[in-house]
Amino acid sequence: MFVLDGDVFITNEDKQEQLKKAITGYGDNITSLRNQALQHIKQLKLPENTQPEKYLHKLLISINNLDNEDEIIEVAKEISWEQDSHNYLFRIIKRLDYDKSVGYTKIIDLVSTYCQDEWQGYIYEVYTWLEEKVPEVRE
Repeated sequence: MFVLDGDVFITNEDKQEQLKKAITGYGDNITSLRNQALQHIKQLKLPENTQPEKYLHKLLISINNLDNEDEIIEVAKEISWEQDSHNYLFRIIKRLDYDKSVGYTKIIDLVSTYCQDEWQGYIYEVYTWLEEKVPEVRE
């Protein structure tokens, strides 16, 4: 499986164009390989014209039902606009001096716990593919 983060190469046509660049050549065999590859591409579902980092930031700052406001949310609320969308999450991680993998894990834990409906919509295509392939994924 290939997972796309959902902000580029959204349509099958976009994906096919990229596959033509990765799987070069001509003929029925090449066309068959591209079609097979296309079936293994899944993507996260974002609102239109939104980058993943900006979307996750938006979800973070929407969390307001914690008894003790989480420091990640507090820092996220200080960030109102970033020219480079990657900075929406990177600045939080850097400010709190987290290792990159730890920071992203903490952010995903918060969003998946407190924004369950949005999170389920975001991961739906990937989750259902995994669930079909590995039934033990079910909770």
